[in-house]
Amino acid sequence: MYEKFRNLLQMRGLKAADVSRGTGIGQVVFSEWKSGKCTPKIDKLTKIAKFFNVPVEYFTGEDEKSTSPKTERDAVNDFVNALSDEDFDRLSSVIKAVFPEKFKN
Repeated sequence: MYEKFRNLLQMRGLKAADVSRGTGIGQVVFSEWKSGKCTPKIDKLTKIAKFFNVPVEYFTGEDEKSTSPKTERDAVNDFVNALSDEDFDRLSSVIKAVFPEKFKN
């Protein structure tokens, strides 16, 4: 289970201390988890999962089909797909201004 946590840290360029600050979970929990002395209880796993925007099953392995963490690209795609038509048009204008070479006709 710690390997999955370590993978998320590496993917996001974070340290356990960052997660500790973001979740309010003491750094001792992460140290003991890493050393194999304990496994965080479900309430702490839920906070960690929420911090990383992954289902808690990512850590527990209860549903292997839904355990892939979202990449930053996935998160951006979800954000864009949820935009209203008006907000999408505004964002599209900004993107076209920043990357005009990508939108040559």
